[in-house]
Amino acid sequence: VLGRTIIISRASATAVAANTAVSLMLLDVVSPVEVGGTFGGSYAITTVDANDNEIETKKDIAPSVIVPPSFATKTVSSSTSIAGSANTITVSIKSENAAFVGGDSITIIFGANTFNTASGTLNLAVDTTTYGTTATWDQSTGTLVLVVAVSQGYAIGVLKSVSFEVQNVGHDQDALSPTIMATIAAGANIPSSQMVVNGLNTVRGTLTSASLSVAMLTESE
Repeated sequence: VLGRTIIISRASATAVAANTAVSLMLLDVVSPVEVGGTFGGSYAITTVDANDNEIETKKDIAPSVIVPPSFATKTVSSSTSIAGSANTITVSIKSENAAFVGGDSITIIFGANTFNTASGTLNLAVDTTTYGTTATWDQSTGTLVLVVAVSQGYAIGVLKSVSFEVQNVGHDQDALSPTIMATIAAGANIPSSQMVVNGLNTVRGTLTSASLSVAMLTESE
């Protein structure tokens, strides 16, 4: 926000008597406060003494970079790569500088039709408290939404893991590159970024060897 904020401070809430010293601080914001930007400004403290003489002291505020919220850990892994098989997906996340409260959501996008699991709710495992027992799944976009349960918020730097089961597609598929983001009611959202992937590819089973046994019949003499 650009502009000037005026703050008047005094020792008590009673009326200020004549010739009583008070302090007046003016804060001049010289650049917008934006995520990823630099905050700079200055402030002036004006002291009024008993003789109504003003003494002003002005100081600059050291520039500070507004760091965007992010994930310190954002991994996803799969239990199998066999096409058409049931696949347990495990997600582990930890925020770098954002706390979560009930109602905040985490959205993971795997990609459209990357699993053969119909849209609806998926049962969660490993941790059924933080995000409840289910998550919302949209097959058409490959989107999974985890919502922090009421009274289950957690602090910055706390690692949370959760798993769910989907069915792999029935054909070969290169490893997916899912993205993750978070919507945080009490602060700036965590923007979308690539997750660290282990597995998440699909291959059809191949026949590595085969044998054929034929019973030999002999004619009795």
